[in-house]
Amino acid sequence: MHMSATDKAILGKDTYGIKMNGSRHSGIAGKGRIGYDFGENWSLNFTEIFFVGKDLPTGGNVWGTNGLKKKDVTRYTEKLELNGKVNNHNLFFAPHYSTAKTDTYTADTDTAYVYSGNELNTYGFTAHDNLILGKQRIAFGFDNNNEVSEITSFKARGEIKAPYQPRFRNTAWGIFLQSNLKLFKEKLDLSVGLRYDYIDFKLRKTPGLENEEKAESYNTFNPNIGVIKLGTNDSKSFNWKYKADFTKDLQTMVDAFKALPAQPKIYLCYPSKAYQTGDNINDDIISKQIIPMIKKVAKKNNLSVIDLHAAMDGMPQLFPDKIHPNEEGAKVMAKAVYQSLKK
Repeated sequence: MHMSATDKAILGKDTYGIKMNGSRHSGIAGKGRIGYDFGENWSLNFTEIFFVGKDLPTGGNVWGTNGLKKKDVTRYTEKLELNGKVNNHNLFFAPHYSTAKTDTYTADTDTAYVYSGNELNTYGFTAHDNLILGKQRIAFGFDNNNEVSEITSFKARGEIKAPYQPRFRNTAWGIFLQSNLKLFKEKLDLSVGLRYDYIDFKLRKTPGLENEEKAESYNTFNPNIGVIKLGTNDSKSFNWKYKADFTKDLQTMVDAFKALPAQPKIYLCYPSKAYQTGDNINDDIISKQIIPMIKKVAKKNNLSVIDLHAAMDGMPQLFPDKIHPNEEGAKVMAKAVYQSLKK
């Protein structure tokens, strides 16, 4: 197990190598795909990924200061893809929906109650047409993505307390156009593109926080900087069983940024330090497996890296739940990103 200088200062040598309580669990996971071709030019594909686990033990930490807890986890991802061709038009439509719900209990007992409930629903679609006119190609379309967060925390059974973040709803609409033209008897290849995004951020009233609803909206044309941060939630054991897809999925996201007409400068982030291991978010997996994968993708694509893992190391006091930074921790993280961007 990799340990930082802070870990070694806190832990006694007699605890090295001790197996954490609740480091094993069982659940039901699956991935399925069904496709159907109707006619020569049309196809339909449906993909479903799910994980369901009940009473999953969580060890807290190896020296037991948090005690053994349990949680119920439900995750579903569904995607439909419709591809078709009509004359010179190549049509694509793909709606998607995913939900991730976690209820964490105060203890691993039958009398325990939920002290933290978190649910994130994501849905939207992409639609575009690739038009071929001789040797000229024009692609245009639009997309939509929505995130809705529901979070509730309890300090006693039925008694609500302030959660670590407010509930939110984010909505994004995008319209894009990309053309690849051959001009002057094919002596000139011209690639021209444009993208417009409307993004609406809304903080919702949250039980326990007594906060007011707030909203901000932005209109953007062709962003010139792209920052990608993946890997923290991937380190959970029930997600990391799909580790073979991590590099491929990260490369797909990089390619999407590269395809933007503005050709933005792309940064990859190493995940922030996590002050725990075990079957939940696991810093051992982050540091030994995920970061080397990100480093490999960055090298392959000649991309800059923002090392949030090193930037947040040795600061356990800024992570009340050992995963999410508090306000001061968020400032440290934002400063690390800003310092990298201005180099």
